[in-house]
Amino acid sequence: IVARCQQLICFAFHDSRTLLNTCKEAEQQNKVVTLFYFD
Repeated sequence: IVARCQQLICFAFHDSRTLLNTCKEAEQQNKVVTLFYFD
């Protein structure tokens, strides 16, 4: 999914490892990443 998008907007908790890893992978693919934390 990340490979097909241009931008990723993510809402996550600081311990949401899956979402945080996805954001990190998107950044490595030079995607625009916006990350909001719930806590």
